Amino acid sequence: MITWPTKLIEDIASRRAVLFFGSGVSLNSTAADGSRPASWWAFLDGLRSRAMSENRITSADNKILRRLLKEGDLLSVCDVLKYVLGREDFVERVKLAYKTPGFHAAEIHKLIYRLDLRIVATPNFDEIYETYARSASNSTCTVKQHTDNDLAECLRGNERVILKIHGSVSNPNELVFTRSEYAQARTKSRYFYALLESLLRTHTFLFVGCGLADPDIRLLLEDYAFSFAQSRKHYFTIPSGILGGTTGKVIGDSLNLQFLHYSDRNNHKELTESMTQLVSAVELDRKRLADGQLW
Repeated sequence: MITWPTKLIEDIASRRAVLFFGSGVSLNSTAADGSRPASWWAFLDGLRSRAMSENRITSADNKILRRLLKEGDLLSVCDVLKYVLGREDFVERVKLAYKTPGFHAAEIHKLIYRLDLRIVATPNFDEIYETYARSASNSTCTVKQHTDNDLAECLRGNERVILKIHGSVSNPNELVFTRSEYAQARTKSRYFYALLESLLRTHTFLFVGCGLADPDIRLLLEDYAFSFAQSRKHYFTIPSGILGGTTGKVIGDSLNLQFLHYSDRNNHKELTESMTQLVSAVELDRKRLADGQLW
């Protein structure tokens, strides 16, 4: 189980934290037929296989794409598949995979909501969390994408905000899938990313269900670590054995991160159990703050 740092609990209780969750959270969801969302790697591999069977790519291209997938270069694979399939076909297959099944919120989504933070951010383009949050909050949560120009006003207010940094599947023309789209988004939506960088400097971030390979996460953390090397670390949940020992320490220091390890057995069940404990600890600390009028 994760031993949650006291300072992290205090920051969440005081709402001085941002929870940033990735695709690992969505993988806990299920549809009515019991199916789960495919990982982005599995989705792209399925598209590669289908493109090959439909003669949209050559055997040589297929071999290269398989190698790129093995190396984890999903952005390049996505660039190629979107090109050969065409944007309309590609987006339609994304919708069929991540929107049409109607995935229900998992327990971990509900726990994230129960932390009751003002700001939650995600690169996920599915709408599982915001659908649940809107229902649970009687539609008082505000969802903002990287293309919105009123984000600063929202963040200065009191409303609960969900930041969709790569867009939502319901607005396919603004989705960020490929390497070129990442670069374009960072230019066109530079003020959005500037606000994210500001949050990283003023709030404590807790990353849940994320990977360090995400270009946005990597760039944000590298810029922060370089500019504010002596500042407090942010927190990153990660399965045990992936980045441990000296390697984990060095990478953590280079990104100004403290890794919080858990067992990934039984579909990462321990992460959900640890999040349950975190919610309880935060609720208890909020009671302490209220009783002492320490707001």
